[in-house]
Amino acid sequence: MNRACLIRRRRLVAWWLRVPVIAAVMLAALGRASAAGEAGALDDLRAWLSLPAGERPPIAEQAFARVALSSAEALAAGRMLWDDHAAEIRRTRVAELEAREMRSGNARMRFETVDFPPDGDRPAPSRRSLFLSMHGGGRAPAEVNDSQWRNQVKLADRYRPSNAVYVAPRAPADSAAMWSVPAVDACFDRLIETMIVLENVDPDQVYLMGYSAGGDGAYQLAPRFADRLAAAAAMAGHPNDSSPLGLRNLPFTIHVGQNDRAYGRNNVAVTWRDKLTALKSDDPAGYEHVVHVHEGKGHWMDMEDREAIPWMQAFRRQPLPQRVVWRQGHATHPRFYWLAAAADSAHVGDEVEASRDGSTIDVTIRQGKPRVIVRLNDAMLDLDSDVTIRLAGRPVFAGRPPRTVAVLQKTIRERGDPASIFSAEIELPVDPPAAAAAADVGPVAGALARSGDNRPALESLLAATPHPRRRGLEFLLANMPDRDLREMPVDLLAENVESAYAALDRAPWRDRIDEALFLNEILPYCALTERRDSWRREMQDRCLPLIEGVTTPAAAAAVLNKQLFPLIKVRYSKRRPLVDPSPAQATESGMASCTGLSIVLVAACRSVAIPARFVGIPAWPGNTGNHSWVEVWDGDWHFTGAAEPAGDRLDEAWFTGRAAGAMRDVLRHAIHAASFSRRPERFPLPWNGREDLRPWAVNVTDRYTRRSVSLPEGRRQVLLRVLAEPAGDRVAAEYEVRDAAGASLQSGRTNDERFDMHDDVPLLVPVDADVFVSLSWEARRWSEKIPAGEAARVTFVVPTKSGADPNTP
Repeated sequence: MNRACLIRRRRLVAWWLRVPVIAAVMLAALGRASAAGEAGALDDLRAWLSLPAGERPPIAEQAFARVALSSAEALAAGRMLWDDHAAEIRRTRVAELEAREMRSGNARMRFETVDFPPDGDRPAPSRRSLFLSMHGGGRAPAEVNDSQWRNQVKLADRYRPSNAVYVAPRAPADSAAMWSVPAVDACFDRLIETMIVLENVDPDQVYLMGYSAGGDGAYQLAPRFADRLAAAAAMAGHPNDSSPLGLRNLPFTIHVGQNDRAYGRNNVAVTWRDKLTALKSDDPAGYEHVVHVHEGKGHWMDMEDREAIPWMQAFRRQPLPQRVVWRQGHATHPRFYWLAAAADSAHVGDEVEASRDGSTIDVTIRQGKPRVIVRLNDAMLDLDSDVTIRLAGRPVFAGRPPRTVAVLQKTIRERGDPASIFSAEIELPVDPPAAAAAADVGPVAGALARSGDNRPALESLLAATPHPRRRGLEFLLANMPDRDLREMPVDLLAENVESAYAALDRAPWRDRIDEALFLNEILPYCALTERRDSWRREMQDRCLPLIEGVTTPAAAAAVLNKQLFPLIKVRYSKRRPLVDPSPAQATESGMASCTGLSIVLVAACRSVAIPARFVGIPAWPGNTGNHSWVEVWDGDWHFTGAAEPAGDRLDEAWFTGRAAGAMRDVLRHAIHAASFSRRPERFPLPWNGREDLRPWAVNVTDRYTRRSVSLPEGRRQVLLRVLAEPAGDRVAAEYEVRDAAGASLQSGRTNDERFDMHDDVPLLVPVDADVFVSLSWEARRWSEKIPAGEAARVTFVVPTKSGADPNTP
């Protein structure tokens, strides 16, 4: 049968046979819908749908779309809206399917399909699985990647999924990250939606796989596409900086040859196995996985990886899971299972966890500031009964969410997924403490509530700790990882607090250390992800004699870096047993990587009240390895390589030139400093799968790429920052500096709270002339003058409403 005839035949298949999940619900409710009557909103909806698509007014503006519906009316409305949407796809997508090409903006993704069994052998109608199979290749001429694509098509006869349509797409770009560009996500969304309607694909049986660079794509795409997939497989790939957190409800399998050493593929597979095993240990209902390192095989596994196909097909998607872990990848998504992010509020690295238990839903924002929307339908819970939603443990909604046509239509149009249609939604407040002031639960009380069996001991320690030490203990509790809250011995915590304050009391530079610096850069009991040990007193005993008579923290840090490592007999070695040893573990083995050495030096500095923090880059540009080092504070931050002393000096190291090439907006190639206090970003550690244990981080790239500013004659430097009312947080505003004649002098973007507090943008402006700065942030635009003079820093405050005048301190 030719392709056109096949498509015409499939057009005739009844809607309820294409999407049995929805059809079954509809049929079960048919009597209730008739009994309830379909007057009012449903009649208005029918009238709206009867209009030609191009003549319909926006549905969100129609009064009937905001009327609260009964359960039966919502089911009936959902069916009408889906029928209309499916009919539109049948009208508009046949040509795309016949041409084997999906487009998103300027991106074009060609594809080939193979049917299993062949079309003539399959009874009709037949619901099928969909396999999306990504080819290898990468940064190469188009003909090379075309060859890889054709090979992926041929592999269909070796993989042979049962009762499925196998789709081999051609990557839209010939780049190293060919499957990670955002256009791929949009094209896959459109392809899946089209296949559901025109190819009888079951929306709960969509599978993703890839080989080589396609395996890289599976690592990247599966966590962010998990809500569309039933299972996924990465063959002979490596993940780059992808996180497995989003795989909580997506079975994931990895296959790699034992001898596939390029890019560390074989070792990375084992690392991901350990990550997924740890995640499953903490969450046994999630993170289903199988990792198979094929003995004696190289990059090509002689089709042994084919075992992934039946393994995947044993699973069906869970469109409404009890728990959701959503971490935004490089291509942000507006929705994930029954969660969504309000327009323009999703950013790379945002992390949200949500769970539901009966009629109660708990949401926690682990990272970033997305405006979270909770989506609901009657398959999840009873919308005719009260629903409670808590954000960070505080009630932010209690009541009966209204079912509306507007939400039904929005969720259908967003996704084209008949098994993921919602009838109600609740947008959570941006500021949960303000929204739930009655609860009055502060960060310490919230931490205690999460501390499990450790709570009584922590409460007793709080009660027994005098001021000002109590302030330090409260800081630690408010910012500790949840695992530490539950498991860290209180005597270790108490000793850490007491020793840190005692060290500050005896430090010659104590009057130069403000509270914020002490709390975040001296008091914390860890530098990174190392084992929680009691190290302060032993370190103090070793370090105090070394720095006797030294009067500045920078000079003391230089002495420790030069003399401590020979004293404790710890040296750099690739044979170190741990990536992130504690000081005790490093001393016991006598070996450490740059990460372990940096952890030791941070601990040594903090033991004698030198403000210090761990710094690193996941990969140098060019992907030629990573590195870690240490920064210490002495009026400003200074860096040094741990166990790489440069005499008595700081800010000199072998990596200075390489750090100058770091890329602040590319996570993998940006330089971050660890922070114990909560920040918008987490420290990017490639070896650690437990992101909730990673420290928070600030992006300090600018200080390494702009280490010094050359001042031409007649120019001066002014540091620029932009704050937003009312909290006073820094924001990333676009700026342009012009002289009085209107000539552009400089342009760029200011740093927001992801970056270190001292990383203001340096402007080079005339010494004796006024200049004018144009600023743009979140659709607000305004201009300010920087007068001639000697001001070293200017701060602009974003106006609270259009037309308001910013302040210029």
